[in-house]
Amino acid sequence: MLLSSLVGVALVWTLPRRYGLSAVAVLTLLSVSILSPASGLWLAGTSLLTVLIVRGYSATRHRGLLVFVASAILLTLLFVSRQTGGFFWIGGAYFTLRNMHVLIDWWMQRLRVPTTADYLKYSLFLPVLMAGPIHRLDNFQRQLRRQRLDSTNLFSGAERALLGLAQALVIPFVLRRLQYVSTRHMETLHPFLLRWIEGSFDWLILYFSFAGLTSLALGLSLMMGLKLEENFNRPWAAANLIEFWSRWHMTLSHWCRDYVFYPVAAVTRLPIVGLLLAMLAMGLWHDTSAYYVLWAVWQSLGIFLTHVTIRFTGNREAGLSGRILGTASVFAWLSLTKPMVLQFLDIFS
Repeated sequence: MLLSSLVGVALVWTLPRRYGLSAVAVLTLLSVSILSPASGLWLAGTSLLTVLIVRGYSATRHRGLLVFVASAILLTLLFVSRQTGGFFWIGGAYFTLRNMHVLIDWWMQRLRVPTTADYLKYSLFLPVLMAGPIHRLDNFQRQLRRQRLDSTNLFSGAERALLGLAQALVIPFVLRRLQYVSTRHMETLHPFLLRWIEGSFDWLILYFSFAGLTSLALGLSLMMGLKLEENFNRPWAAANLIEFWSRWHMTLSHWCRDYVFYPVAAVTRLPIVGLLLAMLAMGLWHDTSAYYVLWAVWQSLGIFLTHVTIRFTGNREAGLSGRILGTASVFAWLSLTKPMVLQFLDIFS
C-alpha cells in the first residue's frame, strides 16, 4: 500500500491535474483488489451504491428510508466480513463509516452533492486506507478545489511521511522489547497486575503505531496537494478523559459524536445513553466481540465519573501539578481497561 501510494504521488505530479487523482482512484482499486479481491469488490460496490443514492434520488421524499436500507446493507456487510474466515479483509469498518457519513449528511441536506468522479476520488483515495483519518467528504471537496502541487507541499509532506513511518516502526519495536523484558521477570505477579502493566504498554504501542501511520498517510496526501483532517492532538497532554477522547483518533471520535451521541441524546433526552452507544460504536469499530462491548462500558463509566467530578469540583483551569495528576489518572484508567475487561470475562466465562 505504501509503494502504491508513492506511485500515486508520481501519477499526480506527471499527469494533467484533472486526471491525476482519477488515476489514483484506479490505482487504489487495483491495489486493494490484488491484496484482497473481496475487499476490492466491497469497496467498489459500496462506493457505487452510495453515489448512486445521493445523485439519483435527490428529489425523493423517501430519503430516510433509503438511508436506513443502505446503512443496514453496509452494516450487514461489515458484520459478515467480521464473521467470515478464509478471507483477508481490508478496511471494512473504514469504508462503512465514510459511506454512512455521506448518506446521513445527504439525508439531512448538509452535503453538497458530489459528482460521481469526485465521490470516487474521495472513496478511492489510497493513502488514507492504511490508517485513516476517516476524512469527511465536504472537506475533501474543498481540498479538490484548492489542490496545490508545489515544492513546499511536496517536501513538507515527504518529511512528515518519513517521520511518521519511523515513529510507527521504531518506537513500537522498542516498546515491545521493553514489554517483553519487563513482563518476563514479573511472572510471579498477580495476573491482574500483570495485565495492567501489559495494558499500559499496549496503549503506548497503539498510540505510536497509529499516530505514526496517520502521519504517513497525511504526509502522502500533502505530497498530492491535499491537506486532510488531523487524527491526533497530543492526547497524552489531556487533563481528563473527556479531553483525551476529544484528542485521540479525532475523526472516529467526532464521527461517533455527530452520528451517534448527538442524535441519541436528542431523542432520548438521556446523554448517558448517547455516550454509551457512541462508545459502543467506537468499540465495535475495532471488533465485534464481547471484549469491546465491555471496553465501551468501561470507557463510558470513566467519562461519566469525569463529568461528575467536574460538576462537583468546578471546571477551573488546572495548574501544572493538576495537569500532571490529570494526565496520570487518564493513563491509569485507560491502562486498567485490559485487566478489568478480562476480569469480567473470566468471571462470566
